[in-house]
Amino acid sequence: MFATDTCDNHECGDCIQNPGPCLRIRSAGLYDGALKSAVHALKYGHKIQLARPLGTFLLAGFRRYFEWDAIDCVVPIPLHQSRMRERGFNQAAMLIRNWPALIKASGENRVPDFAGNSLIRNRKTMSQTGLGREKRQENVKNAFFVTRPEKIAGKQVLLIDDVFTTGSTSRECAKTLLAAGAETVSVLTLTRAE
Repeated sequence: MFATDTCDNHECGDCIQNPGPCLRIRSAGLYDGALKSAVHALKYGHKIQLARPLGTFLLAGFRRYFEWDAIDCVVPIPLHQSRMRERGFNQAAMLIRNWPALIKASGENRVPDFAGNSLIRNRKTMSQTGLGREKRQENVKNAFFVTRPEKIAGKQVLLIDDVFTTGSTSRECAKTLLAAGAETVSVLTLTRAE
């Protein structure tokens, strides 16, 4: 689903033609302008101080598109351990790091479980940047593993990432989570490429 000038959100053509394993896919904003610059600064410029305001913006996107009772646990899309060592942090995890405190401060009675280590990337993959749709799908095939199925089984899972491009990574993660017993998997990203 995405917004246009004439409609708040609707299914994209690809989702209509190729419905995937994700119940819903939403993004807080478009990957352009100041938001694109901020994502680049966080991810590649190591400006981790941007994670808090970007995470707050992402939380506003969550509140716009989801209900608290529709999500049992929140899982960031993982990095492979070699990429984690190289970068020093997982930007998806950084975006939701302050969510529990922000949710509690807003007076919400229910805070979802933040199951950050339940999903891992068990195989090193190439950067998805510059790859086409088919190459992206091949690149992430069987690259994820659920380490703690008890945290996932029967749950409505929300996957978090910074940028949604073709959805290959999100869909592969969703397949893995569903195979581990998740009831549903939805996706929320900070931005989406047009």
